[in-house]
Amino acid sequence: MGRLDILQLLIDARQPLDGKNGGGYTALMLSAYHGHRDAVALLLKNGADACVADSRGNTALMGAIFQGELDAARALLESPCDLNYANASGATAIVFAVLFGRIDFVPELLAHGADVNFTDPRGTTAVNVAQSQGNARAVEALKRYGAKY
Repeated sequence: MGRLDILQLLIDARQPLDGKNGGGYTALMLSAYHGHRDAVALLLKNGADACVADSRGNTALMGAIFQGELDAARALLESPCDLNYANASGATAIVFAVLFGRIDFVPELLAHGADVNFTDPRGTTAVNVAQSQGNARAVEALKRYGAKY
């Protein structure tokens, strides 16, 4: 809900920041997914782990990109997580940007260490994903960002 007052009370009471709810999501994941940038910042400042993944291997960053909550995603870019981490399907943050129409966010991912040419264990790259979608705009943009075709 983005209630910083309640969140601060929970932090002050030393509640576990990386505990998961019944659905397997942390407070950071839910805050990012719902675009509560200030809650994301508060959780990160107090030690929440942005690298924790849900049962499908998705991180808070992936959830924020999926939802188009790019301000929350920007706050998460400051965490020490590997931006080339792939979820259970082999998708990275760049692949999420391609899949969900956030191609303009790719330069920010690259500036923080994402690899536009990362290849998942099946040999798939972000360009392959864009091609499979028939997304010529994303293919061209990825090429401009240095993706090998």
